[in-house]
Amino acid sequence: MAESIIAQRRITLVNSTFTAASGGTVDFGTFPSDRFSRIIGTFSVVGSFTFRHQFGVTSGTYLVSSTTVVNSGGSVFDQIQYGLFLNLGFTAVVSSAPVVYIAGEPIR
Repeated sequence: MAESIIAQRRITLVNSTFTAASGGTVDFGTFPSDRFSRIIGTFSVVGSFTFRHQFGVTSGTYLVSSTTVVNSGGSVFDQIQYGLFLNLGFTAVVSSAPVVYIAGEPIR
């Protein structure tokens, strides 16, 4: 059986079910992302929320800030990665316990 090469595996950044007050925000934090060519994810939600992803050259200073609206049901996310640091979170949460999986796709 072949050995797994660690550098070729997706790196899980967020894998959780969470609750937030209606209209609230959730911050998953900042991650070093220079090893990733893209960020991928899946969401399962009843209701809606806005997924925020920010890219920058230093932690706390973001040059690119984007949002994606996620509505009821299952959704997938695939975004080219632009920075050395990545900040992830949700805004405008109107949902009951969404399930979230976000991972970094390695440079190949």
